[in-house]
Amino acid sequence: MLRYVVNKLKEEFNIRIRKIKLSPKKGGNGFVSSYSVNIGSDEAKECGLITDSEKNPLIIKFIDPEQKCVIIQVKRITFNLEIIEHIILLSRDADRFNEIMMSKIPEEDRGRLFAIPDVSPDSDNPDGRNVYEADKKLRDYLFSLPLEMITDIMTLMYIGRDQDADESLEAEEKFLNYWEYLYDANCFDDDLYSLVTHIADKAPLYEYLKDGLRIIGWN
Repeated sequence: MLRYVVNKLKEEFNIRIRKIKLSPKKGGNGFVSSYSVNIGSDEAKECGLITDSEKNPLIIKFIDPEQKCVIIQVKRITFNLEIIEHIILLSRDADRFNEIMMSKIPEEDRGRLFAIPDVSPDSDNPDGRNVYEADKKLRDYLFSLPLEMITDIMTLMYIGRDQDADESLEAEEKFLNYWEYLYDANCFDDDLYSLVTHIADKAPLYEYLKDGLRIIGWN
């Protein structure tokens, strides 16, 4: 316990505050289109923004208008195995209740909307209520997670679904390379609600996540 406290104090003592200025940059039309900020070379090295290796790490920034801040940092995997395993459990439950509900519908009617029970908390059909509650637990848990972690979960999901990650890369580099690929494809441009909905609607989500873990060597 004492060692933990000492290490936390060291971390706090390493944090420094510096005043900065925004330098305006004008575009071709003569209007200010962006601002630059100076980061000292020692500061960049100390914080891992640049390294001595040939390839520098993936750098991201958070824009938080509510807190009036912009944060620049090295991209890392934000979830842990416990979080993914919990999502897998919730997703499996949601799929299981949906399968039970659909199994009670005659096969010839499964494509017809009138045959599908109402899926809501007020449904007269107990199977419909079970599906709603299981799906709500999954979405509520996803909504409780930070935005960056949601993009990481989506990355893991697509790694498991498409199974086309670069196998020549090490585990974390493989994941970050795929995250950057999805970012460049504008997959994370939507708001939190849309991203969570996108993940929760994918089926079988739990299988995609399990395969994703295996591919990045976390199984």
